[in-house]
Amino acid sequence: MRHILKKITVFTIPFVLLFAVFFCFEPYDYFALREKPQYQKEPLSAMRLVMRKKPERIILGDSRMANLNIEYINELTGGDYARLAWGGAQTGESIDMFWFAAERCELKQVIFGINFYTSKGTQIGEENRYDSMALSAPYAKNIFKFATNIHYWLKTLADIKHIVTNPIYRMIDREDLVEIPEDPARLPIIPDPEMGEKWRLNMEVYADGIQKGMVEYDFQPETYAALQQVIDYCDENSIELIFVLPPVHEVIYERVIEVNGMQSDLWGIKDFLIARATVYDFELRTDFASDEDTFYDGFHLMYENKLLFARLIFTNTTEHPELVNKYIKNGVAVIPEHLGSASSVD
Repeated sequence: MRHILKKITVFTIPFVLLFAVFFCFEPYDYFALREKPQYQKEPLSAMRLVMRKKPERIILGDSRMANLNIEYINELTGGDYARLAWGGAQTGESIDMFWFAAERCELKQVIFGINFYTSKGTQIGEENRYDSMALSAPYAKNIFKFATNIHYWLKTLADIKHIVTNPIYRMIDREDLVEIPEDPARLPIIPDPEMGEKWRLNMEVYADGIQKGMVEYDFQPETYAALQQVIDYCDENSIELIFVLPPVHEVIYERVIEVNGMQSDLWGIKDFLIARATVYDFELRTDFASDEDTFYDGFHLMYENKLLFARLIFTNTTEHPELVNKYIKNGVAVIPEHLGSASSVD
């Protein structure tokens, strides 16, 4: 019997070590071993965060909201926010994430970033829509499925490779080959422009890419109805709800909105939300938005401007009041008590 147990132990040890390495380096931080999951373009990390932490204050949206520095926000507010945003998250997906959190948490506040620019294709009511939440849920809920999925293993192996090769590339002055898996929200500066298209430094090229994906843009009636359900649920449960329309560079207006004739679509969404909820509208044509130093690709803010964006959302700073129109529901600030009061700006 002891001989059999010894053989089983010897056979098992390599697998135990292998899975230990996997959970130490997998980028989703499944068990919060590092407390810093990497920036992702899928909701698995956010779903796991909800299941572990049961947050009361959440941030939803796409990469522009995901790029907010959560440590900085918690330092500013004294709160404990959970960032449930990810790269490319569309409005329908953010609605799904809201309900995933609402079913598991006693929510007090929701900061809901509206993604106007990639709503085509994964909206509520869209036939055969790509449903990232449904695809990720089995892996968020089942550790065995997660730990035996080849997709997650390949991502982990890629990160291990970067950990090994990045110092070597830096030693031989080949910064162009360095892969930066860190959350962009934590980067004090953007990478060197020579690092190429992965950081989308060419604003016009990036804007043209967005424009092509929105040629047949149509915000679905079902999406409006789903947003109304979110608003009603928050009203009924005394949850503070703030919709945020993040800023974009002038190049996005010129090469996306105007080219596609989408001005009425954008204002239709704004009017719908303003009539029903508190809205912080940063999507304005200002000198700040036109400055080429504000964004690094026309869509994502430079580091210092990300911090300013956070202050304008989460504090009562008087910096740059021209950058945001704050429409407060019923004329009363619907923000946490620790942030004080705010006034409506029409």
